[in-house]
Amino acid sequence: MTTRPVRAQPPSAPPPYDITERVGAPTRPPSPGWRSVARRLTRPRDMPLAVRYFTAVGSSVLAFAPILVTYIEQATLGSPGTYLLFMPFWGLLIVLGLDPRSHGREINDSEFDRIVAVVIGAGLITAVSLAAPRLPAAAAFWHAEVIPLLIWVFAASIVIFGIRRVVRDYVVWLFLLACFPPNILLFAQMLGGTTLAVGAVTIILGAIATGLAFRHSAVAIPAALTYAGAGIAMVFALREHPALAYTVPAAILTAVVIVVRIRVGPHQATGSLPRHSIVTITAGWAAALLVLAFAPRPLPLIAPSDLPLAQSNWVDEISDLPMMLVSNPITYSWGPRVLGDGGSVQRYRITARTTASHDSQIAFLDVFTSRDLGRFADYRRGVWYAAAPPAVWTAYQATTDAHITTLGEMRAATEAVRTPDDDSLWTARQWGWKVQVDNRICFQGIYLLASLDTHRPDAVTAPQPPSYRSVVVAPITWLITDRSTPGDIGPAIAGPVEESLTALAWRLVRTGEGQR
Repeated sequence: MTTRPVRAQPPSAPPPYDITERVGAPTRPPSPGWRSVARRLTRPRDMPLAVRYFTAVGSSVLAFAPILVTYIEQATLGSPGTYLLFMPFWGLLIVLGLDPRSHGREINDSEFDRIVAVVIGAGLITAVSLAAPRLPAAAAFWHAEVIPLLIWVFAASIVIFGIRRVVRDYVVWLFLLACFPPNILLFAQMLGGTTLAVGAVTIILGAIATGLAFRHSAVAIPAALTYAGAGIAMVFALREHPALAYTVPAAILTAVVIVVRIRVGPHQATGSLPRHSIVTITAGWAAALLVLAFAPRPLPLIAPSDLPLAQSNWVDEISDLPMMLVSNPITYSWGPRVLGDGGSVQRYRITARTTASHDSQIAFLDVFTSRDLGRFADYRRGVWYAAAPPAVWTAYQATTDAHITTLGEMRAATEAVRTPDDDSLWTARQWGWKVQVDNRICFQGIYLLASLDTHRPDAVTAPQPPSYRSVVVAPITWLITDRSTPGDIGPAIAGPVEESLTALAWRLVRTGEGQR
């Protein structure tokens, strides 16, 4: 057998020269792994209700965390507005009670939902940010700082659940509207304003949310009545401790109802809800971080340790001052309804002679006393004097030997429309301290008022209890109409009155602190 010799093959020619290598063009396709990751991040998908609720509420909590911390501080001080901390949980209860069945064919348009959310959210938050500074007393009583938080929740719900689902949840939004702080604070005031009354109102709100959570079952009314009965009993037991009475019963009962509702209630379908990608959810959390970083911080609360301790008989000490005449107090019967158990509102007329001559200054000293410092978190910025037109509020700094080194300066707006029988033009100085009454610490807000019209020294506005007309209707009406005219009191008259009132205020402060 013969073998043929193997013929040698000629060497292969080199590949042709590719000019793309000279300009840096890629020579291999992109890695398919990055495409897969990008596709997973941007692909719309169905999400459980727990993720949707956590995204809508959690991003809101993150964006407005400083406001929530402030409300927690107010709760520890016994504020009647403590119920605002439970509103997200009550809203969740009502949402869990919605009909989970599909309403026929669903049409979801995520792009339209985002446009609506941005327009509504940006427009409403901008309007609130512009209006609140113009109404300092009313905005403080409204708790206007929490309104942007509710708007954020509303806009986030449109994106996460869709505009159609949000419209169907009108029961939730009606409940939140009913929880508007003036509604609750004035209703508790109408019931007497005591710790038991405020705590009972908080329990009633939780009972309503419980009934709505079970409204498609036969246990709705029994569950609401059980919540109300047990809650009011716990509030009665804790009535001597407002901070506990406003928090512990509602917290325990709301947690129990949520657990029971989740375990026994029907599971809500998510097939009719719009789908979202991971990128969309991440963008919402990123926006919350931006709001947290750049949004203005709420005003800090006054801690009890920050208030100096004045003499319990400081009014008598002022009466003993030379060339100082203090009248008997006028005690307003509505004081306990506003300032709680043991609260009071009193007015003194002070005649202070500045020299040995017959020249004298007339001023009015209003003393607001409460056992709970948290009351002043809801009734602050002189809401009992001028909500519409609003008084001008500033801080008056001075260097003195008193413990209090800053006075609040409040003055009736000079552009207010006035008639001879209408509110007079006045100015005031405000400060606060604590006193010991019957072996118990009480907190006092002091307002020293004087008329800017030297010919009418007694023409000074009197304190009035907040009403729906004075703190809601009138401010909104004034904000819409803004019928302002120039004032008729010039600096030549206002200047001496302002200076003498400030001097008198520091004199009273030093006397009250025992520094004659």
